[in-house]
Amino acid sequence: MSKPPELPGFRPLAPLGRGGTAEVVRVFSEKHRRQLALKYPSQNEPQSSETFARLVQREDYLIGQLTFPGLVRVLAISTDQPQFLLMELCPGPTLEQCGRLDNLVLALNVLSAVALNLEFLQANSIIHGDLKPHNIFLPFKWQDLNNDRLFYVKLSDFSLGRFSHEPDEARAGLGTVGYMAPETVAQSRVTFPSDLFALGVIAYQVLTGVHPFMDDESDPVKINSRVREEDPAPLHSLRPDLPEDLVDLVERLLAKNESQRPQSGWEVCQALRKAGARYPFEKALRPAHFFSSKNYRKRTKAIIQATDRQWRRLDLLHDESDAALRLLLTANFIKGNLRYDGHGFVFSKGIYWPTTLRRNTLSVFQQSPFGHKRQIVKAAIVGDMASARDLGIISRDQLKHTPPSLPELMQQLIRLRLLRKYSAAYASRAERSESYGLAARLYLQAGELQGAERCAYQASVMLNKEHNSEAAVRIINRVVEYAQMIGKATEMRQLLMIRGDIHKQNGDTDLALATYRQIIDLSRYLPPDKLLAETYKDLGDLHRMKQESEAGLKALHNALEIYKELNDELEISHTLNNIGNIYWIASNLDAALDHYRRALRIQRRLDAPADVASTLGNIAMIYVIKGRFRRSIHLMNLSLLLKKEIGNAGEIARTLNNLGYAYHFSGIPRKAVSCLSEALKINRRIGSKKEILFNLENLAGVMTTAGQLKEVLPYLKEGMSLSEALSDKRHYAAFNLNIGTVLKRMGRFCEAERHFATGEEIIREIDDKMLAVEAAVRQAGLRYLLGDKTHALEVGETALKTARQINDKSGQLNALLLITKVSDETHFIEAALALADELHLKRERTLINFNVIESLLEQSRTDEAYEAAEETLPELDQMSEDIELAWMCNVAAELMLAHNNLESALGYLSQAQRLANANGTLPEMVTTLTLQGRIDLSKGDYEQCYRNYKSALQICKKLVDNIEYETDRRLFQNKRSTMFLVDEIKRLGILMGKKQRAGL
Repeated sequence: MSKPPELPGFRPLAPLGRGGTAEVVRVFSEKHRRQLALKYPSQNEPQSSETFARLVQREDYLIGQLTFPGLVRVLAISTDQPQFLLMELCPGPTLEQCGRLDNLVLALNVLSAVALNLEFLQANSIIHGDLKPHNIFLPFKWQDLNNDRLFYVKLSDFSLGRFSHEPDEARAGLGTVGYMAPETVAQSRVTFPSDLFALGVIAYQVLTGVHPFMDDESDPVKINSRVREEDPAPLHSLRPDLPEDLVDLVERLLAKNESQRPQSGWEVCQALRKAGARYPFEKALRPAHFFSSKNYRKRTKAIIQATDRQWRRLDLLHDESDAALRLLLTANFIKGNLRYDGHGFVFSKGIYWPTTLRRNTLSVFQQSPFGHKRQIVKAAIVGDMASARDLGIISRDQLKHTPPSLPELMQQLIRLRLLRKYSAAYASRAERSESYGLAARLYLQAGELQGAERCAYQASVMLNKEHNSEAAVRIINRVVEYAQMIGKATEMRQLLMIRGDIHKQNGDTDLALATYRQIIDLSRYLPPDKLLAETYKDLGDLHRMKQESEAGLKALHNALEIYKELNDELEISHTLNNIGNIYWIASNLDAALDHYRRALRIQRRLDAPADVASTLGNIAMIYVIKGRFRRSIHLMNLSLLLKKEIGNAGEIARTLNNLGYAYHFSGIPRKAVSCLSEALKINRRIGSKKEILFNLENLAGVMTTAGQLKEVLPYLKEGMSLSEALSDKRHYAAFNLNIGTVLKRMGRFCEAERHFATGEEIIREIDDKMLAVEAAVRQAGLRYLLGDKTHALEVGETALKTARQINDKSGQLNALLLITKVSDETHFIEAALALADELHLKRERTLINFNVIESLLEQSRTDEAYEAAEETLPELDQMSEDIELAWMCNVAAELMLAHNNLESALGYLSQAQRLANANGTLPEMVTTLTLQGRIDLSKGDYEQCYRNYKSALQICKKLVDNIEYETDRRLFQNKRSTMFLVDEIKRLGILMGKKQRAGL
């Protein structure tokens, strides 16, 4: 080793190691009063000084401000002469020095500690980029780590890392051969899953003592080739004692496709625990690891995952003090109330207020003058100083410098009689000022249930309209719990009804079901009344949402009997409509129509125009499904006319929405878009955000089907933003699926896949089976476009099975439309055609027939294809503005080309090219150009054919660039259509070269 630089205050002790451009020596630091590691450029290597400076700057930039015990801490750097990097000294060995670990629990614990460090890096947006055993330091007594004691391994050498927001070019080098992931080898890309691939290599070595890709090989080119293309020897062949869960995890870590690897170190820790690890990773990440003393408040939002209510609570308790915030988070972590969950720190229950902070806050009251103390007590009775100011109990200038948490603390010290007396007075004042939520709470403090119930009702209705349903439910629960405590729960049935409706509206079906059953139970010894009937009616609607037809009908018939007993004919008609809705969902259209007509007769007799208009709309929708579009549109226009006479803007918008739906299915896309756009305009004007969501969803669906892909994207993005703002998870998932579908059709596969993944994650969370079917079909469609027909068929068949289980006929048909693209099995085709006929969907029947024709052409069964097309081809002339029209024209052109009808083929291709250009559908454009080239070739125009093939291949390359994963890129590149273009371009190039040399 070369001589280390002479630095004041440092005494060299012993060499530690040497790398490509630097050497490391153990030193004693007088300033730090301990031994440290000093890295400096190797004097024996040319240009090592410049390289060293660049690497050291990267390391300091990435981790210089972090103090996590799982990283080798950077203490100081110097890029001027003498150059050095001062780091903490790691007394234990590197993982490389330990070799194979036969003690399985020890090995799993060590791997868990490494995975935990990767989770910390990912949470801080850092990619290591050069993870290997040489860069991992174990504790000094590492042999004793086969238990559940917390320890940290330390990662070093971040010089090749990057922040996730930086480009790959920001890295100072590529990595170490044998540990670089396939995407790094092939494209010089590093991502979080790239670090996890390196962890997989390390896991394989730790468990077997053998490197998975370079055990008998040293040639970097061959090793990189193995990483990209070969699987290592199965783990069980080297260590038969390994549990299956562990083998599966290592195989997933070593997956060639990034998407098939675990997506975080936390996920790896969980899998290792399942395989037998005892490492307490849940306790390893503390809030203090993510903050410095100067950035507590700045970093809190990034790392704490809290509800709005919890944020308000945090802000109240720390009062903009970094020291108080640090103490709050630390105390909650120590109590087990704040834990990292793989996404951030979450509170498991109410935020604990440490005794030290409470004492400090209380001391302010003790030191205040008597007048201030009175004002603080008044604020404490009301609940907080802001509410006290709003009610005029204290002035705007009073208590300005008083801690905002003091009133809460003082409330516990106020005598009950005093609290009740003043609460009653302040409650009345709050109710008069329409601060109903505050009034409800104050009436409860005063022990006045009637006032509390009255104000809670008003508050919950207002809050729900403002889309703050959580606060509404919280107020209701507080009042209901008090009523139950004093034995007056039956008086709270109206409040419970509102709570149930809010839960139902938010999709919390289990909570809604429990609430409705609670009302029914409370009503058991009361005479049947309208509230009980409404409860049964809401319960029936809830069962309809859950696809539970039998239970829904039972509940609605209970409601019907009560309304008959009460002789309430209008509500009888409403209930008949609800029964019709359940029959509609159950696909019993005749029964649905019968109940709608019975309801209509009652409403006409009662001269209830608003209800007549609504029921006409229901009947019209049944006619849409039956395929009687002219009749349905006539009835909807009658409904619209009635609603316009009444002047209810919301109902007008809803009818326009349904009318657009009818025009869409009747094949009149322009009128459909016009109606839906008008409905959207009305809903924007009246501010009905929920209706805007439904409107945007329908409008986007119609525009997408019409091929207006570029125009529809802004609507889809608006819907996604609005649904996120309203916490409407179902719509947020649906809009992600719809955006993904549009991007998929435009050839933007990478973006499409990300939106599909987001949608699928939410669908799993909300357990919506109909949306799950839709997501699966769309994902299968993407696999089909990428050339993965096998996987597309598997996903499509799974979606079909699920759709059949829940009797989702629309989902069944969509799944069959996809399946008949990738399979020519007769039973699928017959089922698809039968379902299209049953649902009276002429367009979908045409699409199925074109799938059959395309499949026959792919098998060179041209005569059968031509025979199948005789009845189907005329449908093309009747279709306009359809996303599938370009594809169908391409299929028709290929059919004509197979029968040497070049003129007809050119006509179809001209239409296909115009539509593909207008719609921006690149996959269809590839097919169009390829077919055009084939026609040019048949005419002997080699140069034009070559140009068309080259243009098609250029689009293919553009599509490949929009595919995220290497395995998917290879799939697309190996598609028969892509390989045809590559081979033909080569052949034509040679042929044209020969002609030029021959002077022809």
